[in-house]
Amino acid sequence: MSSCTHLGDPLNEYNTRPYLRDRPPPALSAPWVFLVVVLAVPLGLGVWIGLTLLSDYWNWATSAGQIFAWEMAFFLAVLIWPLSVRSISRQFWHQKHRFAAVTLGNRNESTPRIRLTIGQRLVRLVVLLLGGVLLLLLVGPQEITVGMLQGLKFVSFGSASLWSALKIAGYLVMAILLVPVLLISDRMLRKLPAGNPRRHQLEIRLNWYTAATAGWVVSLLLGFIFSWLILSTL
Repeated sequence: MSSCTHLGDPLNEYNTRPYLRDRPPPALSAPWVFLVVVLAVPLGLGVWIGLTLLSDYWNWATSAGQIFAWEMAFFLAVLIWPLSVRSISRQFWHQKHRFAAVTLGNRNESTPRIRLTIGQRLVRLVVLLLGGVLLLLLVGPQEITVGMLQGLKFVSFGSASLWSALKIAGYLVMAILLVPVLLISDRMLRKLPAGNPRRHQLEIRLNWYTAATAGWVVSLLLGFIFSWLILSTL
């Protein structure tokens, strides 16, 4: 009996420390978040002030608000968008496999690492690059934000319903982009039996693309909100 207790029972360990199973592992540790906030905010403000001064010196036909909008779009494209893919991928995997992790006594519910081929890495890189370029093109120009606000005002009544219309638009875009990804993923997974190792690897790869789709929509909504605030304040 003592030897069995020494080896440890996964379910008993889970019962004594359940919070290890109920929370997904953080995508970024606290020191990294602190460094990003401490370094990125002053650096971003410094770049914006510098570009604004250069714009006045060289007589560029652009406003301080437009410069800030392009800077925020660049920040979303190169930092928020890739980090959101990583974070949402872990969240999706955790929600899908947390009950299996409880049964197996596994304390690490983050997405398992698999070896990707060069082609698979290139496809992911292309997805990130295309997503970043689209974020720049959609969030950077303030004309697009103005047109979006006019469209939302047309279908809403007041500021409260304007936020509701923005959320509904975000859900629609999410559904339009996610439904094809989920349908293709389901069709590909059905071709492999449950115990096949290739199914597990395919499931991990498809989880990344689903998270990439959701992360891009979240980044786009954040970009429009930031651009909206820039239009209102600058």
